[in-house]
Amino acid sequence: MESILKLQGINLEIDASQILKNITCNIPHKKITVVIGPSGAGKSSLLKSITRLLPATGPIEYGGQKMSRDTDLSKFRKEVIYVSQVPVVFDGTVAENINWGREIWQLDLVDPVEYLKMVGLDEISPDRNANDLSVGQQQRLHLARSLALQPKVLLLDEPASGLDAISKEVFENLIKELRDIQEDLSIVMITHDLEQAKRLAEYAILLDKGEMKLEADGEEFFKEVQNMSEAEMLEKLLEGSQ
Repeated sequence: MESILKLQGINLEIDASQILKNITCNIPHKKITVVIGPSGAGKSSLLKSITRLLPATGPIEYGGQKMSRDTDLSKFRKEVIYVSQVPVVFDGTVAENINWGREIWQLDLVDPVEYLKMVGLDEISPDRNANDLSVGQQQRLHLARSLALQPKVLLLDEPASGLDAISKEVFENLIKELRDIQEDLSIVMITHDLEQAKRLAEYAILLDKGEMKLEADGEEFFKEVQNMSEAEMLEKLLEGSQ
């Protein structure tokens, strides 16, 4: 398996509490990786640690190169983008939001319509005030702004948690389409919805109490829990990882 990211013994301690404990795992290239686990397992902390938004220790290899103290973190964060659970929009128009990062990087501006189509917001005018959008629309706008930087990896922190069932289905289809459209894109997504994880995961990672419990191909990962409830599924997965 070709990996875009390799984590080798990642530890995170905050206020004398061990949040992540010796996490070693691979993030495959050009696949959808889903990270699951109970609340407090360290899932969000793991994604934030990858981009050094949290002060984790331990080697991270990106694109075959080990990150070091000399690594340009701003460039890395342009290519490996963390998308928070709560959508971030800026005052101004939809078009200005999409090109916000490109202006920061002094890059040529993109056609916002292209990226609105990419995230299923075809009906939204680029001139519309971004703050007037619904939460679901803002989440997709946040994603469009990230995609406009043409990242190599998207780290999505429970992007569908605030959406209703219909919007979740739209979002899941969007994730699959993005992976197909942008062939070089790797996606890592946290979800509490295990049925959603089963539908999306080409690779899956299980965390519990800050520790890595299991990683495997998505089909292999979920094969023994196909007909279980979410509670039973999580219990079985954790039991099988011991």
